Amino acid sequence: MIGVGFILIRKTSGVFNLAQGQIVIFGAYLFYTVVVTLGMGLWTGVALSICIGAVIGVLIERFLMRPLYGHDLGAAILVTLMVALLVEAVLSMGWGTAFLVAPRMFPKEVAFSVGAATISYDQLAVVLVTIGIFIVIDLFFARFRLGMAMMAVSEDPVVAQGLGVKVSRLVGISWALACALGFLGGILITNISGISYTMVEIGIKAIAVAIIGGFESFRGLLFAGILIGIGESLAVAYADPLLSGGSVREILAYVIMVVILLYKPYGLFGWVRIERV
Repeated sequence: MIGVGFILIRKTSGVFNLAQGQIVIFGAYLFYTVVVTLGMGLWTGVALSICIGAVIGVLIERFLMRPLYGHDLGAAILVTLMVALLVEAVLSMGWGTAFLVAPRMFPKEVAFSVGAATISYDQLAVVLVTIGIFIVIDLFFARFRLGMAMMAVSEDPVVAQGLGVKVSRLVGISWALACALGFLGGILITNISGISYTMVEIGIKAIAVAIIGGFESFRGLLFAGILIGIGESLAVAYADPLLSGGSVREILAYVIMVVILLYKPYGLFGWVRIERV
């Protein structure tokens, strides 16, 4: 779910957004504030938080990213790193490091069992919401004119603008969608594991998942997420008991990423770019 934001921005602007993980956790804290501190209704808090996420995405694109259009992408990536550090500072000063628990949207009771594994209603809801969003976004980029125009901007913004595409507007839309979905991801996280400042590290793992799947493919991202999730569960069950300390699940995603990149530099489902000289 978090990796969707990476790919949305990558597909439209070519920028590698290093702040997506921090944006996700910011959404989780904001949802907690709206629902618990301000006392708004649960679903009102969800809708308001997602809308605020979209506005934040527009502001980031308008005031921080747009002045860098036409310049080296490295500068834009460094700006996203600055945003990540700024958001971390806001989280630390605004909410501290205490573990917070937001109201549940879905019950935690077991929905069904498969062998020794159990799936609760909240876990099932996260899976279904994520799959639904993946389907909608994949169709959006494959079938709709606006989605294809956003991909054209990523491929060559100069040519796209010459053909009448409003590059700044489309990139702004991609940032709004990425941050809104990031906030939704943060809200879903609160339903399973609560909220903690240290959870910003989940964004780094999402980068690894996005690289494994391929930055141009939402289907690849979904496959890679499932692959890493199953791999980590198996590592906890079978590898960790053999070790005296540490956990294999903490490094498994990065190990798989390195192995994949050695044989498929563009990821499992990424576009292979051929340059002719």
